[in-house]
Amino acid sequence: MPDADPDGVAGAQRARIDARDDVALAELRCPKSWQIYFPDVSYDVRDRRAELTRGLARFFKSPSGRALLREVRRICDARAVEKRNGWR
Repeated sequence: MPDADPDGVAGAQRARIDARDDVALAELRCPKSWQIYFPDVSYDVRDRRAELTRGLARFFKSPSGRALLREVRRICDARAVEKRNGWR
């Protein structure tokens, strides 16, 4: 009676290994920005926020994104100077 429970213990062990493999693959696919934007949320490949973080990262690395960041910094710096000098 060695094969009395063919999917019992062995099946459970395979399921745990598969689950670990799924988690490992998800972590490999996890965008680096995920931990920045969603630090308390476990990564899930099916989560649409992953697509959002990838898109944002891609945009801010592009020439248009860098230009936007430069303009925002310029405006923020000007406002900081105005506030420090009491102009507002």
